[in-house]
Amino acid sequence: MDESSEVIKNNDRAMKTVILYEALQKKPIFGSYRRFCHLVGNDAMEYRDFEFWYYRFYHGQTDFDYDRSEDPVSKTIMDMPVSLMYKITENLDPVERSNLRRMNKSLKAVADSHVPVFEKIKIYGSDGYLNWELNDKSFDCHKKEYGCDLFTPTHRIKSGQSFMKKSLEYLSPLFKIPKIQVNHLFLTLMSQSPALDDLLPAPFHAKSVKLDAFNMDQVFPFL
Repeated sequence: MDESSEVIKNNDRAMKTVILYEALQKKPIFGSYRRFCHLVGNDAMEYRDFEFWYYRFYHGQTDFDYDRSEDPVSKTIMDMPVSLMYKITENLDPVERSNLRRMNKSLKAVADSHVPVFEKIKIYGSDGYLNWELNDKSFDCHKKEYGCDLFTPTHRIKSGQSFMKKSLEYLSPLFKIPKIQVNHLFLTLMSQSPALDDLLPAPFHAKSVKLDAFNMDQVFPFL
């Protein structure tokens, strides 16, 4: 997280200003929440709190100092029966479940109750970019003069972080999902950057593997 994001995260009015901006765009709330998390951090605000302020602002109620203590306790997604939450997450593909477990800690255990099986994972790394494909979904992170640009299947993210650090925010949790399985893993390393050594942070099962590296010294650590 860059310095400006940290400033916003530590200022309640600044966070509400970001939510107000998103509400004024009148775009779907889930996408707005994802952009908010990418800007401020996944742990800055729970979805239900974001939802509350988003819809107040969306309907023209822009009082930042509204006192919620007198409001009745609202229902949350965690009030749903576990069997229903299991059914919902069962209908998500492995990529969607991996995103869900990153965004909502409460649903992490439910998402992890399904064994994630990826048909293919392809990773291409160099000293200037990292590209990865999870089944049919593609991600690209490119080095810029002051940070990086990350392209996901749904949006573009500008970050002050290095391209490798930003990429690993997405990739590292993926390979730490319990019992993850991959039918076909393709890993291509076009440079000898030490940062690429951290691509696979934990052991996991893969039926077939193809490794292409700058030299053989890079191959052995991954094996």
